[in-house]
Amino acid sequence: MQWAEVEKICAGYGADALCVVETFDTDTQIVPTTRTIEEKDKEGNVRKRTEFVANLMVQVKMGFRLYDLKDRSIRDEFLGRHSLFWTSVGHSPQAALATLINKSEATDRVSYAIGNSTPPGLPRPGSP
Repeated sequence: MQWAEVEKICAGYGADALCVVETFDTDTQIVPTTRTIEEKDKEGNVRKRTEFVANLMVQVKMGFRLYDLKDRSIRDEFLGRHSLFWTSVGHSPQAALATLINKSEATDRVSYAIGNSTPPGLPRPGSP
């Protein structure tokens, strides 16, 4: 970010520093698989059936910078990465995918989690 823009934003809010989300990147992957389940029927016979599984992985990378207007310096930078995983099962590939969380909702949840995480070395809110 250019210092002129930092100055303009700080002046508009009467601030001495500015914390900015400099980078934000998401990656989502859906991996469909199958697994064989053995179940006993009423007569005690073992039956095999196929379950269809949909695995969703969402990763968010977010980078923050803290600009100090007085010193015209970058006081701190933090690049965080957070991933969450979801799995659903169905009688068909389509059924497994249909019950999987929506990609947009999953990305929102991971983004919320990384936004609420504390960078290494900083105390957690409410801790001594």
